[in-house]
Amino acid sequence: MLAHVLSPLRWLKRRIHRAKRNMIFRVRYTRRSHRGVTLWMEYLAPKGAAAALGDAVDLIARADPVSFGRLPKLLPGGIAAAPTNRSLAWYDRSSQRCYIGADALKHGTATDLALYIIHEMTHARLARFNSQSDFALRIREEKICLRRELAFARKLQALGYATASYRAKEIRAFLDDFPAHEYSDAQRLARYRRTMLEQLRLLKRLDTPRWLRRITILRLRRRMRAHRSASTKLQTDQ
Repeated sequence: MLAHVLSPLRWLKRRIHRAKRNMIFRVRYTRRSHRGVTLWMEYLAPKGAAAALGDAVDLIARADPVSFGRLPKLLPGGIAAAPTNRSLAWYDRSSQRCYIGADALKHGTATDLALYIIHEMTHARLARFNSQSDFALRIREEKICLRRELAFARKLQALGYATASYRAKEIRAFLDDFPAHEYSDAQRLARYRRTMLEQLRLLKRLDTPRWLRRITILRLRRRMRAHRSASTKLQTDQ
């Protein structure tokens, strides 16, 4: 009986959190479309991010029309230019969106960005089968994504893109000497905490309403406390 009463309340709580998250996202990001692909630009993302992502999408369309056709379906949340560096790129399951990190946007070529997008598209395709809770499955998924990235690099290489040859060698070497420890729970938690701190610093530079900044800060702090507790429990178990 109690479960039937609490279930709608939990559903309502999730809906409220999702609405807050979407509202904050739309304040910080502007939307545009390129060849049917949704691109999101954060206000503090590197200059030229929109053009860089557009070039990467064009490259995918030219080298791999099949993957390009799947892109809007696998990433219905689009591709976002982030102002932070959680990683070079990452896939967010809740929004079904691929994020490209600030450093990747600043220093990456169109080839690099296209490879990152292909990699995260593969994560999106595999997301329905893997909960990310099992370390061995995470490693297996990451290797699948890297092999898909390698296959795309070879397609670019066949079309005569010089940088693709170098990137293919890099990916092959990474697969041959795969650093599994970098994908451990402890490392994931550490990266997440660094990202949260970086976002808190960026909030001070955003010209957003004070009440909205406070909501964001409270949410990020709550997440950081939860991840800190999980990290402590992990270290205790080990």
